[in-house]
Amino acid sequence: MKSRFVLLVLAALLAGGLFHGDGLCAQDGKEKEKDKDKGKAVAKKPRVSDPQEILKLLQERMKALRSASIEFRITCILEFANAPCKETVDYLTRLYSTEKNAGVHMAITQALGKIASEGAIRSVILKGLPLLANNAFNITAVAEALENRLESRAEQWLLKSGLKAQGLRNSEPVWHRVLAAVADFKNPQRITFLGRELLTNRSPKTLVVILNALEDTSDKKVIGIAGKMVNHKDPGVQVAAMSLLYSQGGSKQKKLFEKGIKNRAWQVRLLSLRTLARLKHRKITEYAIAALNDPDPRVQVNAVRILLDQGGREVVLPLIRQIDKASGRVKDDIVDALTRLTGKDLGPSTFQWEGWWEQKGKTVKVVARCSAEEFTKLKQKLAEDTRTVAYHGLRVLSDNFIFIFDSSESMKELYVPPEERKENLAGRVGGEPGRTVVVDPENPNGNGGAQVQKQALQSKLLVAQKNLKKVLTGLKNGKKFDIIIFESIITDFIRAKLEKTPDRLALLNVQSRQKALAFVDQAKAQGQTYMLRALETAFENEEVDTIYLLSDGAPTPPERAGMTVILERMRKLNRLRSVKVNTIGFDLKEKEKEFLRTLADEHFGVFIER
Repeated sequence: MKSRFVLLVLAALLAGGLFHGDGLCAQDGKEKEKDKDKGKAVAKKPRVSDPQEILKLLQERMKALRSASIEFRITCILEFANAPCKETVDYLTRLYSTEKNAGVHMAITQALGKIASEGAIRSVILKGLPLLANNAFNITAVAEALENRLESRAEQWLLKSGLKAQGLRNSEPVWHRVLAAVADFKNPQRITFLGRELLTNRSPKTLVVILNALEDTSDKKVIGIAGKMVNHKDPGVQVAAMSLLYSQGGSKQKKLFEKGIKNRAWQVRLLSLRTLARLKHRKITEYAIAALNDPDPRVQVNAVRILLDQGGREVVLPLIRQIDKASGRVKDDIVDALTRLTGKDLGPSTFQWEGWWEQKGKTVKVVARCSAEEFTKLKQKLAEDTRTVAYHGLRVLSDNFIFIFDSSESMKELYVPPEERKENLAGRVGGEPGRTVVVDPENPNGNGGAQVQKQALQSKLLVAQKNLKKVLTGLKNGKKFDIIIFESIITDFIRAKLEKTPDRLALLNVQSRQKALAFVDQAKAQGQTYMLRALETAFENEEVDTIYLLSDGAPTPPERAGMTVILERMRKLNRLRSVKVNTIGFDLKEKEKEFLRTLADEHFGVFIER
């Protein structure tokens, strides 16, 4: 209970808030009120930039807070990070000895970590670590301190001496965070340190952390160690080692990957298959056809993708014959691959495809993967002909899916159907070309006569809601699903309406269907487009194999979660998961279209513009 309270205290502090709840020391009501007044009196940060001046002001504040409750002292201690100088480090180091409260010790450690100098990090390890090492929660402050961008001399000292401190290894989770932090050091000696750790550590979990942290290294010794660890007795270590080799291209480990396609771990089989495809192995088509019958569907969908990339007449019939054997997501991928290879969409039926191939197959001149843009046009042309339940023309064949849709402020804009949309559509007053102005649905005539011809149109949000509700109504019971609505806040159906942790999908039945329909109806157009967090939330679910992402614009904030950042993050998130990401765009600019098209194409999916 005590550690939980300390956690809440520190979380509030890091968010920049002051405490108004119970103090950490026993006081009566009047004393607490005095503390609050005293804390408010000194709460303003000094408006100076010189570290020495800031230090003097903060020291005065600490004196004024000598009899105040611990939370106000902690608040002040954290602000010492704004005075990064040797005198501040000396002052905070002395506080380790004079203060007795663990929460204060954690705050000192955090402040020193942000200062990040050699002296500050020495103090964290030599003074702070012994005080915090006996509590699994408290010691996390040390890990947090080392995760800052440290000065070069601080990194050098840690690699030479500081990381030998036994207290760091007492908590495996903390040691793992430290190792991951070391991998981000600029000092080249980090590779030597982590390589030595690979050879001497016996914990499989620790080996996995190190291998994952070193994925981007091209160090020959590390790659050599990883090659040997592919045969480790622990499957997790095998996968991490193979993933490192995969990241480095795998050209010198071809035999390992050939052997890996028969490994017991599906992750190793998947990475082996992908690497051999990347290396253009002479037997890759043969390997991929065999992998269509792999016991794991994630390997199967990668086999389908490889055959799509390979193209050629020899891949068509094996794919056709696999349709009726497959189910859900795998069936969906096979039909998409055949469509992309042949220009035809004959649905999820082996019989239909076999009949057509026997009669017309010889007349098909080119059997090769069309571009993502051509595939989009093809799917849009065929969208209205599908006989199965479809979401914006995309068949919902998967049994484990998540709908993600944008409810940001711009979704208030009126939706103009593609067939009526022109670059300078009459009535788009004051907006950018190809972009609809934001209109208040409750006052559609707010811009005068220019809005008259738009009165029959609906907001993008309402169109998105209607389409999703239609799909939810048409799907059969027994499928597993979730819905994520995103703007500045991410709202998850399973957490919000079923009150469960969304690490598993919800079963579609009468009750969950009604709750899902009501959940969709509650969406309001507001806030920004926090797309990355929505995708990360979806990937926290262990069961999802297909995502339908709908948005009408660029993700925000661009500097931390923009289009390039999302693409890079998704490549890491989906390397092994192989989740299919279909994207639907409402009235997009060219750059946004290309982003959603790339996102879909890199992750087994289709981009549809609506």
